[in-house]
Amino acid sequence: MLNDKKILEIFLRDNGTIISSKTSENYLKYHLEQKEYLINRYPKEEFVSYSFTIWRILNNLEDRPVCKICGKPLTRMKTKYCSKNCANKDEEAFKKEGLTLKNTIANFKKSNPELYKIRCEQTGKSRKKHIKEDPEWHNRVMEKTRLTLTKNHPDDPTCGQFGSKRHEEAMIKKYGDKNYNNAEKMKETIAHKLKEDPDFYNKINFKRKQTLLEKIGYENNSQDPKNKEIISKIWDEKSEEEILNIRKRAYETAKRNNPDDPLNSRKANNTKMEKYGTFYPKRIYKLNQKILDELNINIKINEEIKFDSFPEVLFFITSKLKGKDIIRNKKGYEYKINNKIHHYYPDFIINNDIYEVKSNLGMDDNGNLTNIFTGEIENVEKCQCMKDNKVIVIKEKEIYNEINNYLDRSIVKQLRIKCKTW
Repeated sequence: MLNDKKILEIFLRDNGTIISSKTSENYLKYHLEQKEYLINRYPKEEFVSYSFTIWRILNNLEDRPVCKICGKPLTRMKTKYCSKNCANKDEEAFKKEGLTLKNTIANFKKSNPELYKIRCEQTGKSRKKHIKEDPEWHNRVMEKTRLTLTKNHPDDPTCGQFGSKRHEEAMIKKYGDKNYNNAEKMKETIAHKLKEDPDFYNKINFKRKQTLLEKIGYENNSQDPKNKEIISKIWDEKSEEEILNIRKRAYETAKRNNPDDPLNSRKANNTKMEKYGTFYPKRIYKLNQKILDELNINIKINEEIKFDSFPEVLFFITSKLKGKDIIRNKKGYEYKINNKIHHYYPDFIINNDIYEVKSNLGMDDNGNLTNIFTGEIENVEKCQCMKDNKVIVIKEKEIYNEINNYLDRSIVKQLRIKCKTW
């Protein structure tokens, strides 16, 4: 039977600090009894977070702690105040530090630079600690800020959001443009620096890479395996609609910044030419018997097979593991656009049925081919050709869900690395 003593033994380290990993949903979903105890230990309306409940148990706070100044219920641990405003109103605390309430932040910084520096460090550490112990803390603070701004400025429904009317007005007043990078002063500064030193941007990038190498051991945050895993999880949890909206916003921003070439194809082509010596580098995945044997995937193939995408590799392997007779399609199907003949080549044939592997955003629920950036219907003629020839479309989402029944996730990751050829 759980009690306060056992809870403290489970959730506290020997030095009395809370084990933050045990207050996460990932831990508590496997320890439902502990989770229920923490939620119901005090009245439900007083529940703030698992960490906060443990802190109250540790300090024998049966009555919910309230702000020393305004009397509002506290939502943070190890504090007497509900906000910085209330903390700044506490005359006793200021007198202890030799300050008066008339001191502004600027005066405080001038008169007590060392103490100001310590306060800034403490604030940074506190914020990081809050986020570590309670991942939803920052979201709650941002939502509360947004609601307060919306309440105080009812005439501006976008208030509290980036790009709101108030934000744009403030930027225009200060810089003369809603995007400060477009301000003449900023352009002149950058142009002046480039004129003085044409290698200006390269030096900044070099310095950035060196700093990251010293701090995390990689030239870019995205190269860190931990960050890769976090990003992968975030994208896995997003729906197709959310991903499409993100791509739409990115496309709109690119179009606004570069109307003539929103996808930056000219710059991309130059990079391709420098890196690959061609405008059309082909991403090819190659699968052979050696790779299959190394990863203990129990299927046999007679020769090396090339694929245009990794989901095609997984679909081929899944079909083989099911015992199906799958082969790469080599036949082209004609269709016309403005009286010009084009050829469409599906991916696979299984027992005389034609299969095509498409990305999640490449086709909508009605079977129409769509632009992965804008979601708009395109290639109507090609789509009709697919329907006429009874092509069965398999989305990559279905493929990834099915491969989990046959291969471990770590094997899939190794397979991608071994098959990739660019």
